[in-house]
Amino acid sequence: MHSTSPRTRHLKLLSILILGKFMYRDWVEDKSDYDNIPLFKLVNNLLRREVDAMQEWSRNRYYVADQSRKWPDVPEGKTALKVVQSTVVEPLRLYCRPRNNRGNFRSSQQIAISHQEFLAWVDLGLSPARRQQEARNLKVALCCPVARPADVPANGLYHPLPPNALRDKRADGTLEDNYIYKTYTYEGKYYQDGVWVKDIQDYKTRKFHGHKSFQIPNHQFGDGSCVYEYIERYLYGWWLPGNYKNSQTYSWWDEGLQGTRGRWVTAGRAEFTPLDTCCLLPNAKSQMWSWGYFFIVPDVGKCYTDSTFANFFANSAHTLIGKRVTPHTMRYIWATWGFQVGLSDAQLRSLADAMGSTVETLRSMYERCTPSQKRRLIKEAIDELLFADAGNDDEAVMMDEADLQGIFQSIQSLSDQQRAELIKMLKSL
Repeated sequence: MHSTSPRTRHLKLLSILILGKFMYRDWVEDKSDYDNIPLFKLVNNLLRREVDAMQEWSRNRYYVADQSRKWPDVPEGKTALKVVQSTVVEPLRLYCRPRNNRGNFRSSQQIAISHQEFLAWVDLGLSPARRQQEARNLKVALCCPVARPADVPANGLYHPLPPNALRDKRADGTLEDNYIYKTYTYEGKYYQDGVWVKDIQDYKTRKFHGHKSFQIPNHQFGDGSCVYEYIERYLYGWWLPGNYKNSQTYSWWDEGLQGTRGRWVTAGRAEFTPLDTCCLLPNAKSQMWSWGYFFIVPDVGKCYTDSTFANFFANSAHTLIGKRVTPHTMRYIWATWGFQVGLSDAQLRSLADAMGSTVETLRSMYERCTPSQKRRLIKEAIDELLFADAGNDDEAVMMDEADLQGIFQSIQSLSDQQRAELIKMLKSL
């Protein structure tokens, strides 16, 4: 009972209460008789105390862990999200290079690990962060026993989503697995170069938000590379043209490389010797489909557990910025960013939906704007709506009753639209 967390103490007291009810079962004829036993009076009083403490912790955002060790240091005028993207995600992308600082080729497994590490951060750092279980359990098909669809170019890379009949299902027949796949027609729109999509059927708030399908944004970086290149290098390996020692002639799917000399600097996902490959055969006459997990523990060959994935993720951030930013911390960071930059109600609803949550949950659980950041939005709104022509904003203004009366009169003179925008700003605080 020396735990710091009132929630932990509450759970322990509940265990004692349940054990006590079992031990005193012969002393009572009705459940209400337990309340007359001194032990239960004591435990119930302690439980009420811990419930009050839990509510206080929730109200004041108290945590057992030191959150400063998980939250990046944010300079004035920046958001935690932009700091993470510039100081963690971008350096990890640059570290996916084939050579080390001395110009020598890195080991093929090191290159594959770098790509996996970067893609884990892409999933939670460049798109609204969903819960880590979705990424950790993400599957990918390893074969393609279907005729080439008509919309796939002759030299196009196609990575199918398995038919529903071959996927994992719940007892009620609904799908319960998550896949990443590549297609050329998505939601009725044709993409000449194809798009990578995540099909999410298994996640915590599925009963409330239903099935989710996301097109992975193909962000382009400063050097001209894009997210899809890193996905495909990670899955299939990376071919570098050039006259290297023990070079080979390219003979795979990319027509632009056919016949060129070069070498494979990594075999991608296969570098981890995956042991998770599974075959899908619903009956003896079916074609064989095989799948594996997208993220695999190096040298182990199996998918990550909850704790190993969180550590794999956080260790990258700690190496770069000295903070153990976890996958769950990224949810806080995204929600806080949404309120910091003053997203509209519609935009906040879209952000919450993308995160598999609600605006109310983002506001009550995840938002961590400081008081000064909260006040900044209303200050900017007042400056824009009330004092747009008041002169230099840098001059100090002393307010007396006359000034306040002037503000009230200014508010009354606002149009309905301007007044609605001001009210919306005030409600967001």
